[in-house]
Amino acid sequence: MFVKNDKDVTELSSVDEKTILKIIKKLPEILKKHPELKDEFLRIFEEHFVTSEDIKEILAEIRRMRQDFNKVMADLREDFNQQFTAFERRIDAFEEQMAKLRGDFNKQFTAFEKRIEVLERRMDAFEKHLKALERRMDVFEEQMAKLREDFNKQFTAFEKAIRSLELRIDALGARWGIYSEDAFRNALRELLEKDFGVKVSRWKHYDSEGIVYRKPSMIEIDVMIKDSEHILIEIKANVRKSDVAALLRKSELYEKVTGVKPKLMIISPFVEERARIFAEENGVIISTSTTTFE
Repeated sequence: MFVKNDKDVTELSSVDEKTILKIIKKLPEILKKHPELKDEFLRIFEEHFVTSEDIKEILAEIRRMRQDFNKVMADLREDFNQQFTAFERRIDAFEEQMAKLRGDFNKQFTAFEKRIEVLERRMDAFEKHLKALERRMDVFEEQMAKLREDFNKQFTAFEKAIRSLELRIDALGARWGIYSEDAFRNALRELLEKDFGVKVSRWKHYDSEGIVYRKPSMIEIDVMIKDSEHILIEIKANVRKSDVAALLRKSELYEKVTGVKPKLMIISPFVEERARIFAEENGVIISTSTTTFE
């Protein structure tokens, strides 16, 4: 049986393997006996199998493909080499930058370490100064405690001395009749009128406008008149700054009522320092003896 078409091939494929092998072995003998079958056999072979020309064409195509592949690979290799070279240059530049950065970092870190060392030395010096200051503060506190103790002792002694002096002044005032302001005022009035020829009277006026004490009240004050001069006299056992201020307001009321601007005088055995300064600033005479009237 000869293979003519695909149907024949299908039929051939249904033949058992032994029969096919026998046909293949007998094929040279068959062609020798029937040479006319050679062309038919070649036609069938060329139709179903690859010829040498086909193989040559395939090989030529493979060569062309290999050449194309080699060219593509060469181009790729060249591109790769160029890119790799560029990459190496970038790596070299990066390494140079890293080296420079490392050098700069090392320099800065070294400078930082030096600054830290300086700071540590300054801190050590500061701690030493602080400890010295603490020791001085301890000594200062000890001295202050001693001074406080000495001050307390001296102040206690001073208070005792002041108390003793107050008792002596009270005794002296009682002895001379000035323990009572009224008694002293009467004695002073009599003294001034007899020995100095001046008149001393008690001026009284109801302050309805509250000029002196910021509310309506009866105002009383001693007035000494010598020639045409009027002098308001405040006699007190103890004078404070507020007493001086009250006298100034009484002077304002007196001038408003009488139309005469008086001079002002305070007579007292004891005048506070603040009251004395305030009186001097406002032209108020401070007196502790009768010599002022001369």
